[in-house]
Amino acid sequence: MCGFLVYKTNEKLPQDKVDQISKALSHRGLETSIYNEEGAFVAHNVLPMTSLDENVYKQPLQDKRWGENFVGAFSGEIFNWKALKKKYNLPSENDSQLFTDLMMGHETTTRLHEMDGFWNFAAIEDGKLIGIVDYLGQKPLYYRTDMEAISSEPYALALLGPVKKDHLFFSTITRFDYDITGMTAWKEIKQMPPGSYYSEGTTKNYWNWDEVEDVDLDEGIFRSVKMRMSGEREVAVLLSGGLDSSIVYDVATAIDLDIKAFHIENGEEDYVKLLTNNYEKIDLNDYSVSKEEAIRRNQTPVDLGSVVPQAQLANALKNKGIHVVLSGDGADELFSGYNRSNFYDSQHSDVFNELPYYHLPRLDRIMMGSVVELRAPFLASYIVKHALGLDYDLRKGKKVLKRLFKDILPDEIINRDKLALKSEEVKSKTKRENVLDNIKIFEKVFKL
Repeated sequence: MCGFLVYKTNEKLPQDKVDQISKALSHRGLETSIYNEEGAFVAHNVLPMTSLDENVYKQPLQDKRWGENFVGAFSGEIFNWKALKKKYNLPSENDSQLFTDLMMGHETTTRLHEMDGFWNFAAIEDGKLIGIVDYLGQKPLYYRTDMEAISSEPYALALLGPVKKDHLFFSTITRFDYDITGMTAWKEIKQMPPGSYYSEGTTKNYWNWDEVEDVDLDEGIFRSVKMRMSGEREVAVLLSGGLDSSIVYDVATAIDLDIKAFHIENGEEDYVKLLTNNYEKIDLNDYSVSKEEAIRRNQTPVDLGSVVPQAQLANALKNKGIHVVLSGDGADELFSGYNRSNFYDSQHSDVFNELPYYHLPRLDRIMMGSVVELRAPFLASYIVKHALGLDYDLRKGKKVLKRLFKDILPDEIINRDKLALKSEEVKSKTKRENVLDNIKIFEKVFKL
């Protein structure tokens, strides 16, 4: 898990600008690398996962097999990279190299559908800037419309040159809670759509769900959890006591009985005790985060209630030396677990609007603000495809998940109501009051 900015420029950036961008992205990794030459600027922060050998994980990516004038950066995880390396007989030494080996020199993106993971990528190849984001934007990408630059985060792009406040964005989030068109607070900065490819200032969809492997749900969940327990760092589980995290925890302990579980003290501990006594409690009050700091990390005033507690959770995990966690995120969207799904089939808007334009960017920036990689097994492409093919009646209220695990998990967990993670401050106000308060804080923090 990493973060980067790739900028096509005719001249080297001055050192003060390099330092600004490096600082803006520094929270996304443990080590920073800079490429600053005429024609290309790349800032990359790395949190090594597949290899802890500096000679292997070092970026920016440069190799003559990808082109004489190639320089690029990769962020994310390809959990089945070794299998793909073997299948295609590639020289790749880690997942970032494998991604580049699969992409460079090929006219289609078909091979990306075989990858189990989440990713974003940008490179300058023969003077041309390209970018790629995964099928749901689990690792979001942003680009400037007035220059050729791509980054893991919007604020780093704002540092490249003058930007203006996007009044339509602020009006939209005040009315609709969040934006689903890719706008940001800065008029010149947009989010790439999920499953899209950037080239010469435009984005085009490359993802085709028909090319994703069909799997049975139980097989897919087991495979996804197992794959996401791989790598060179310790993996833990966020265990709330709700159905989704309990499923992830149950499968994870079947693979590794000693995996650590962390539970937020949120009135749900009795449910966790039905599964295990081997967990560590986190009192969020011990890891205070101000609303200003949470909004600074999130780089948007959009907050439906969980930004501050998630920032506190991220700080707690960092304090405990944890850089990788599994969570149950995505199950509600895929399997119609929200209350609204009792009244209408909200799956497609939940999956293709709420996830890529609100939920996943928030998780990425808030967790990486504490250098923590969150892996969501339910969001593996083959599980998403399976869920999209289910009839509404099978999904409604997560019926299919409950049926699959009814003989494995306690009835109290199978049948319990969903409890959302929200700060007390947010609960005490209306949605409109909260967004207006957040906009004021955002404008002060980012000087808009």
